[in-house]
Amino acid sequence: MEICIVWSTEDVLETAKNMNVELTAEEADEVLITVEHNHDANYGISWDNIEWAVSDLVNSREGNKNGE
Repeated sequence: MEICIVWSTEDVLETAKNMNVELTAEEADEVLITVEHNHDANYGISWDNIEWAVSDLVNSREGNKNGE
């Protein structure tokens, strides 16, 4: 037996929307990749992980605008 938990681009876009953040589909995919590479396998992936990655992307995006 196997089970599969799936997180989608739409999940990320909806989370970002709830955070008052606009993301493109490509940015949402980047968030999913970040979450996949940085999650703790002991705890899995949660909405908190998605929110953290969205915040991280926004901070990075804003840093790039400011020349950092």
